[in-house]
Amino acid sequence: MNIINIENSILEKQLDSTIFLKQAKKNIIINIINNTSLCINLLSKEDINLEINLNDNVEAKIFLMSKLENNNLNSFIVLKNNSNLLFNHFSINDNINDTKEINMNGLSSKIEYYYSCKGNTKQKLNVYHNSSKTDSLVSSNGISNNEHIIFEITEKVPKKVIGCNLNQKSRIINLKDNISTIKPILLIDEQDVTASHSSVISPINDKELFYLMSRGISKEESINLLTTGFLVNNLKLTKEEKHLLFEKYIFRR
Repeated sequence: MNIINIENSILEKQLDSTIFLKQAKKNIIINIINNTSLCINLLSKEDINLEINLNDNVEAKIFLMSKLENNNLNSFIVLKNNSNLLFNHFSINDNINDTKEINMNGLSSKIEYYYSCKGNTKQKLNVYHNSSKTDSLVSSNGISNNEHIIFEITEKVPKKVIGCNLNQKSRIINLKDNISTIKPILLIDEQDVTASHSSVISPINDKELFYLMSRGISKEESINLLTTGFLVNNLKLTKEEKHLLFEKYIFRR
């Protein structure tokens, strides 16, 4: 697995011939030309612009781990013909705007997008189905502990773009009486499309919390176990990726 470390726009890279990478100040461009697996570890108090491009017939797995504070993360993703992207993003935030634009420009391109976040977060995701027979799965989970989380997820299919599949799922757990928002938006101008969405905002499950506490686990630790499981299980990770996540972001919380 390739690993890229980005700390306040300074880039360390450990790459192979499947990836070409270019950096210009706060702009980072990643071009993926062959099948690959990539982990990006992003720590920043500055704005970051991240561009990811997949060539034709490429299968890629990208795992983005980020710890961000008072800044903007802008991601721009382009998929070409028959490209397939599995994108996982685990994010710990303090007042962050996370904006992603996914352009499915190639015939039969596919994306699975899994997002898990904690803290003050505004996620604005736009998925553009610009070619026929494109598939998207978007799954977003958030934990709010007296913070404000906003998920605004828009997917667009224009006229004459046919055979597309769109599946959108969002859930936020509020640990306190704070306000969270989910805005699922499907803008579809073609009949030959399959689309669905679900949105849930709820408190933590009292039965699960009671069960853990009945086994002698404190309330604080029980909540931590449940929320960690809620965020991690939303992601589609390998064992190696889970190990990195726990080592860098969970055990060292």
